[in-house]
Amino acid sequence: MDKYAKRDKRWLMRKTKTTVKSPIITLRGCDLFSGCGGITLGLHEACLAHKMKLEMVMACDLFPAAKTSYDGNFKPKYFLENPIEHYVDGELGEEKTEKEIDLIEMLGEINVVVGGPPCQGNSNLNNHTRRDDPRNELYMRMI
Repeated sequence: MDKYAKRDKRWLMRKTKTTVKSPIITLRGCDLFSGCGGITLGLHEACLAHKMKLEMVMACDLFPAAKTSYDGNFKPKYFLENPIEHYVDGELGEEKTEKEIDLIEMLGEINVVVGGPPCQGNSNLNNHTRRDDPRNELYMRMI
């Protein structure tokens, strides 16, 4: 077992992130529906375990507190604050739209896309639009 797998959870309280001194590769990523960055944190830990560096190029979330937290922890080059449909507005399988081409050019090469689509529409606490919420389909924008 390597040193990363043996670590306890005290690393979560550190003021600075653990990094790889000589990474074998740098993964460039995007986090859609990023929230505060829980999925990115897991990806960061996986990269550490495999001696890779993670560079989050972009994150996207509508919640201002999520942006503050994500920016503070991962410092993405871009943080998109509009709904993802604003940037990815085409249909699956169709030609890329102008907005999609602009986003691709802005971001450059991306190796990994992660995201936790909004769960409000599936939550048992949501008695208004549960199971019939258009946000339930947003994961398709990740594709």
